[in-house]
Amino acid sequence: MATDKLVMAVIRAARPAFLNDHDKAAFVVHATFLSFGYLLTATSPQALFDDALSHPSTEEVSVENWNQLDQEYVFVYVNPKKVLIKVLVKCLVMNEKLLIDALKEWSFDPAHLEICVRDYIIANERSNYSEQLKNLEQLVRRLNQDILAKLANCFFGQPRNGLPGLESVPDHCSTGLDPQLHHSGKRDYLFLFILLMMLLNDRGLFKLPVALLALAITVGFQRWGRQEQRTEEKRREDRALWDSNLGIMVLTLFEGPN
Repeated sequence: MATDKLVMAVIRAARPAFLNDHDKAAFVVHATFLSFGYLLTATSPQALFDDALSHPSTEEVSVENWNQLDQEYVFVYVNPKKVLIKVLVKCLVMNEKLLIDALKEWSFDPAHLEICVRDYIIANERSNYSEQLKNLEQLVRRLNQDILAKLANCFFGQPRNGLPGLESVPDHCSTGLDPQLHHSGKRDYLFLFILLMMLLNDRGLFKLPVALLALAITVGFQRWGRQEQRTEEKRREDRALWDSNLGIMVLTLFEGPN
């Protein structure tokens, strides 16, 4: 968890040049992510590229040109413990507010926080950073709760439509339910495939007859299941035909000869 002391230490080490009060608030957001353990992999304008999240590079970069965009700050981070997933952070200036959104790769539910800049920034140009910020502990606590905690709790979320067979898997990050094992219904075919691979790589060991026996049993059960299904369908067809013929016979009996 990031703390106000760690955040201030990061700011002092980076010694950023602020152009306005929104710069100060945005850099506090950046310093909080670094204090939490994230690494910066891109910042504006490179962070605005379409492949900013999907780009394979996880190399750490400097914070140079971080405040060159107009009314917007963009950062891309990677967590060293989960290097396969990146996080895109955007800070949008809206009058006296700073709108903060953090979206992790493969997610469609960004973490969001709105802050009033004047609640945390002192309007002066002094060189001492502690004299340019106020209520830093409160701001860092809000970032921890509303942004970083949400990203950490849902870090393993994956797009349900991105992989076949996962459409029925509930998103435990949004439902609050514990994740459950999911079976796609392909286990039988996977088992047969593994057995075939064993046969192809067999070197005369005992696993060959065992594999053949297991394969025969599996195929036999599948054929039996299909036969039972066809038998049941045949029974239903015969019953429907019998009911139809019986109805014709009864109708003929009641009508009698013309």
